[in-house]
Amino acid sequence: MGFPARLRAVAATMVAAAAVVACGGGGEEVVPAPISWLSPAPRPVDRELHATISVGVLAEAADPVVSKEAVRAGDRVEVTVRVRQRVPGSREAIAGTVRTIAVTIPLAEPLGDATVYDMSSGSPNPVSVLGG
Repeated sequence: MGFPARLRAVAATMVAAAAVVACGGGGEEVVPAPISWLSPAPRPVDRELHATISVGVLAEAADPVVSKEAVRAGDRVEVTVRVRQRVPGSREAIAGTVRTIAVTIPLAEPLGDATVYDMSSGSPNPVSVLGG
């Protein structure tokens, strides 16, 4: 899935989520989760990435991860991790508490010299390497 198609998919998810919230909340939604960092630092021969994602208090399940996607785009690997979370009620106050979850993201081919980008915002953001 190319960047424009991914952007349309994220936009469609956000519109659907907004419609549910406007109707008073309840239920669940699947949303992209930001990647906080990679650790250990990936090597060119690696076929998987070890990342830590951040989720809010609405992702109540012990393991809320629904999908992990890594797409090579030239000299970069674009990563999206999606999580399931509860949709809040329209008058529900949401705490800003965040927890982190370790995830392993498989790659279709070795990383090589590619740079890893987080696509949770819809735009590519380089992922930090903890200790690197």
